[in-house]
Amino acid sequence: MVSRFVDKVCTEGGVTAEHVRCLHQMIPGVVHMHLETLDAVARESRRLPPVQKPRIAWPALVSGEAGAGTALRALLLADGRGSALSQLLPAEGALFLTNYRLLFKGVPLDPYACEATVVRSFPLSALTREKGVRAAHAHLEHTLHDGLQLRAATFQLIKVALDEEVSSEQAEAFRKAVARLRHPPHPLLHFALAPRAPPP
Repeated sequence: MVSRFVDKVCTEGGVTAEHVRCLHQMIPGVVHMHLETLDAVARESRRLPPVQKPRIAWPALVSGEAGAGTALRALLLADGRGSALSQLLPAEGALFLTNYRLLFKGVPLDPYACEATVVRSFPLSALTREKGVRAAHAHLEHTLHDGLQLRAATFQLIKVALDEEVSSEQAEAFRKAVARLRHPPHPLLHFALAPRAPPP
């Protein structure tokens, strides 16, 4: 196949027969050398340890606010609204649930913006719609299996794709915890500074 390509290019380019013969002798050796190099690279790449994911750090909480479960590793995706934040998306981080609000904290995947911190949050009582979505993003290297789209009455939208290490059971437990904390037993508990017992 390479020989036919060389013949076609050389014929159209008006290359002499002697030069074409030299190319036919030289190209198989060069291709073989490249294949050997690629084999060595493939062997060495298998020895590399897996890429470490960033450590999940809990965000600063307001007075009276406490964590209400484990954080879910996720990617915050652009939601199509074209805000100034969209140039920092997608961002890798975690989705956190507290007794007062739902929040995402992470860092952009863009290496030129990775110094920034992306935080998006809203009170749980403002949540108006939660739905599962299939997250497919063109230039992500991660394997994503599940996603959430959370819309609030405060005009916030958190669209996340859950990481491969988050199981379906963890995602379902998170959704149930959101539903439970969204409607507290007393109306005053909708507010962050209301006195309350820490969540179980």
